Amino acid sequence: MSRRFLSRCLIPLAALFLGSVATSTGHAGELEDAVKALRVGDHAACIRISDQAIKNRAFGEDFYLLKAEAENQTGEYRSAYDTIVDGLARYSWSVRMRLIGIEAARMSGQAEQAQVWQTEIIDFAGRAPWRYSDADNLVSLGRAALDMGVDARTVLEKFFDRALKMHPEHRDAMLASGELALDKQDFELAADLFQSALKKYPDDADLYFGLTRSLDKSEPALSAHALSMTLKNNHRHVGALLFRAEDAIDAEQYDDALQLLDKVLAINSKQPAAWAYRAVIAHLRNDQRGSNFFRDGALSTWNKNPTVDYLIGRKLSQKYRFTEGAAHQQQALEFAASFSPARVQLTQDLLRLGRDDEGWKLCEEAYQADAYDVQLFNLMQLHDELAKYRSLEAEGFLVRMDAKEAEVYGPAVVDLLVRAKQTLCAKYGLELKDRITVEIFPELNDF
Repeated sequence: MSRRFLSRCLIPLAALFLGSVATSTGHAGELEDAVKALRVGDHAACIRISDQAIKNRAFGEDFYLLKAEAENQTGEYRSAYDTIVDGLARYSWSVRMRLIGIEAARMSGQAEQAQVWQTEIIDFAGRAPWRYSDADNLVSLGRAALDMGVDARTVLEKFFDRALKMHPEHRDAMLASGELALDKQDFELAADLFQSALKKYPDDADLYFGLTRSLDKSEPALSAHALSMTLKNNHRHVGALLFRAEDAIDAEQYDDALQLLDKVLAINSKQPAAWAYRAVIAHLRNDQRGSNFFRDGALSTWNKNPTVDYLIGRKLSQKYRFTEGAAHQQQALEFAASFSPARVQLTQDLLRLGRDDEGWKLCEEAYQADAYDVQLFNLMQLHDELAKYRSLEAEGFLVRMDAKEAEVYGPAVVDLLVRAKQTLCAKYGLELKDRITVEIFPELNDF
């Protein structure tokens, strides 16, 4: 794949095109109304306004883009596909419409057409780069490149940064840059980008949601405030509702999570992540039949969507079900071998399962393919630190710990583990045949 283009992560395409200026002053007011409607979650109004403008032969791509995006967000994938096909009949050179069309095609059973449009984006931009050198098209090309697996730093520099140099207040370039930083676990940079963007667009729900995710681990109170602002500005923001549902799952508040997922499915009855989280809840409630049913629902639109098994597996691993979690990541990688989030998660699952050789090999491969990912960088740093640890073995245990700390209390750790195993196995009638690995980290971040 050409390195001119970029991750399979399927970054949400919402408002990708919303910074453009109306090319026809007679329809400028309609365009502004349609953009506003989409940003506040009034999908029906956005579709109605855009459809009328299209019927009135308004010039430019924008109304086709707005209509198709609103249709994608509400699960009307076939309608979105038809909108893009109609738009391309008028604007055959549009890469922005093809990008929106890729999601619509995949989610409506037209995977081959999605691949055709993906190829055409590369071809068009390669043959006539001057046509796609404005900020709107640079952002679209950058997103397309990410979806094709191009190096993230290359995308940032060649597309998003170029767009911002050309148009420093370009809303979608700032949004895309922040989302890329989030995907690569660079939360500090992402927070800076979203905070800067919100100074220019203080009522933007998508930017507030990016800030929510950026601050989730480091500043939970500020993250909660950003989340409330997201839903204040767009109470139908699917990403924010899914974020709340995931928090409820983490807290084992499964009924609350299901209510939030119902809200998402009321907006988009085919939303894959909502069905995937339902599968997680069913699994955690030991309802395997229900889990399979909901997973099938998540894959009903695009049967090789790697995000579905990645989400299910990640949540199971967070509940310490690493074996099941790893199996889902392996399935995600069968669907898309270069899907970076699944590779990163599988690396961690394998290491936690004690399958160190496999885990570190996969980590090295993933890091070589995506050196911009902060989590992978940290794992490689940890690998170098672990090489300095001392190993202690006794009666089915392998203990790895800092050499200096091993001198001080290493024997006491081994003795405690052996006694605990003897006592608890006898109490619960458990026979442990595999060797148990215990790693003690001097730094919390290493854990």
